[in-house]
Amino acid sequence: MEKTIITELNAKTISVLKKVLQLQEENREQIREFYKKEIVAFSILGIPINKVDYKEELKNAKLEIINGNIVSQEELECESRSW
Repeated sequence: MEKTIITELNAKTISVLKKVLQLQEENREQIREFYKKEIVAFSILGIPINKVDYKEELKNAKLEIINGNIVSQEELECESRSW
């Protein structure tokens, strides 16, 4: 009889612990999703940019620099004189 009670208690304890772990993992996922959507910057037009999009913008900017798609300060100054 004692072994049956202990076995039942162990089974219930394991079940409760599994549920707690499941809830913790769901909570972690919700936190991850929140931070992915968190606004970390604004465009020059004032549009909010989230973390995922910001990282993508940085990646694209690095590629443009690597590919030589840049404008020097002197070029920009010359161009801006005609504005």
